[in-house]
Amino acid sequence: MKGAKIWLIIAAIMMVVGLALAAIGTAKGGSWRFKIKNFKMVTTDDNYVTDTIKYNDSEAFKKIIVDSQTIDINIQKGDSYSVTYFVPEDSIPEINNKNGVLDINTTEDDGFTFFDFSFLKSDKNPYITITTPYADTTDFKVKSSTGDITVTDLDFEGLLKSSTGDIKIDNGSLGYVDITTSTGDIIVNGITSVSINVDTSTGETKLTNSTVSEKFYVESSTGDIDFINGSVSRFEVAGSTSDVTVNNSKIDSVNIAVSTGEVTLGLKGDESDYSFDLHSSTGDIELNNAEFEKNYKKDTSGSNSIYVKTSTGDIDIDFAK
Repeated sequence: MKGAKIWLIIAAIMMVVGLALAAIGTAKGGSWRFKIKNFKMVTTDDNYVTDTIKYNDSEAFKKIIVDSQTIDINIQKGDSYSVTYFVPEDSIPEINNKNGVLDINTTEDDGFTFFDFSFLKSDKNPYITITTPYADTTDFKVKSSTGDITVTDLDFEGLLKSSTGDIKIDNGSLGYVDITTSTGDIIVNGITSVSINVDTSTGETKLTNSTVSEKFYVESSTGDIDFINGSVSRFEVAGSTSDVTVNNSKIDSVNIAVSTGEVTLGLKGDESDYSFDLHSSTGDIELNNAEFEKNYKKDTSGSNSIYVKTSTGDIDIDFAK
């Protein structure tokens, strides 16, 4: 028994030394991954490949479907229709463009990576970049497990989904958009949209300098939610321990229910235009510098309303004069 323990200790030391050497090698230019494949541990030194595929106007695509694992996805406005990728040679994407639909799928080799030192090389971040000059609304269905998804200067609607990667949208006119993450952040700036539906767990959600004509809905467990310099008809939040912050924004209807998060609303407009239904079990309630205990309710003849319920967080509402 003692001999077996000694061999286990020696094996553990050798593994640590091997991992350290792999990390050093990666920092000096390698890209090592330790993974389990076919029930065996293998070491992979990735060779990266890059290519650009250009399409003419007769091959224009208006619908984009992407299914990826660890590769970042960038979709942006450009002068032409094209797809550029920089990926490990075992992850070359399968690209099909037919009848106005661009379909990209990255099938990575079968194996489970449990140590990946490629992050030590900044120029070894795999990506797929899609460009389109299309002026009309494009239909998206984009999924990535751990990669980031970035959309820039495009009009679109549809689904963006990532587990641990961030989702970023910058500029554009959006229709109905669903955004889903687990731990990744959601950052949206400078857009107009009909409706945005967000489903996240611990990632932060931030919407700035934007207008949503119908509804901005966020369901979150522990991620904070910020809405800054914007306008929306209905703002709805269902959260657990999420803090909710609104600043310098116009909102007609507010419906927020969180457990232990604090709710801070800096709104454009006049207090007299709103009906209020505010509840906080142990937190403080403050409305335009007036303080209330646990509950505050007021009905007005106006069509605007604010409903906020939290257990242990404070509620602070202020209207700009």
